Amino acid sequence: MKKITYIIVLIISTSCGSYDLKQKSLKYSKGLNQSFEKKEINDLYKILNFFDNQIMSSFKSKSMIESYDLFNVKDLELKDEGLIFGNIPFSKQKELYSSINKSTFNEIWNLGKSFKENGRESSIVFIRTDGKYANYLQELGLKNNFIKIYIETIKNYNDIPPPLFYTITENYKNFDITDENIRLMIAIHYLTLNDNFHE
Repeated sequence: MKKITYIIVLIISTSCGSYDLKQKSLKYSKGLNQSFEKKEINDLYKILNFFDNQIMSSFKSKSMIESYDLFNVKDLELKDEGLIFGNIPFSKQKELYSSINKSTFNEIWNLGKSFKENGRESSIVFIRTDGKYANYLQELGLKNNFIKIYIETIKNYNDIPPPLFYTITENYKNFDITDENIRLMIAIHYLTLNDNFHE
């Protein structure tokens, strides 16, 4: 009888573990699959992998979790100086843009114009508030209060306003970095800021 009970407990814990892992994967994310087509999900993986690799490369770490931890420490330091993490070469970011479908790009970002201090006009991106990405965040926000407030704020401002620049850094300890949905949100947040503040 003990053996049967042990096997049942093992099966339940294994199934819960695999369910949990599936929920953390973009491939099985209910909100993502409701919002995006398969080719667009492949593009979102490109964005996530690009950002993961940039973070790991910046901190010379082979551990993704450690890289994100170091990234957060660095971002906290930059916050104190009023700066934003800028170790992502913008030329590589533009290559990323070119590698994804235009339809995917347009479901995440809107293009806009900005003027630098020298008066030079520059193209920048804004989070699209009526696109599939915003809908996906709203779906995630049903179970995550941070994401709910995050996307509501972006929708109110039609952009990432300055009070949100460091909000991920400030709330980092509450995130499960093994969850690809969380890392995708972080990636798009910082890629948007990097685009807007590149020289």
